[in-house]
Amino acid sequence: MRFESIETLINSVLATYRCPECESQTNKNNIEILWIAWTSVNLDIICPKCHTHSLFASQMLQMNINLDKFKNTLNKNLKKISDQEIVSLNKDLKKDKINVEDLFE
Repeated sequence: MRFESIETLINSVLATYRCPECESQTNKNNIEILWIAWTSVNLDIICPKCHTHSLFASQMLQMNINLDKFKNTLNKNLKKISDQEIVSLNKDLKKDKINVEDLFE
């Protein structure tokens, strides 16, 4: 397993982890790597506030994706929206007194 993969995993944990007991975030000093083998990583995350231990198991997969090819494929499959469709949608929303943000609630 590459170091960059483990570093990415740790950074992701740091950005998203919240203690299940007290909702506190953790830091690098409170993450212990218990086990690494092939594509598996097991971590013990210790809450700095309440000292709760959270066991974390992860499977790391390497994906070789050609991003340019992926973007081109995605762009080919996207439907283009015309200016007239936007104007029509705007008129319909105003007619029904609906705000665009209301559509996403």
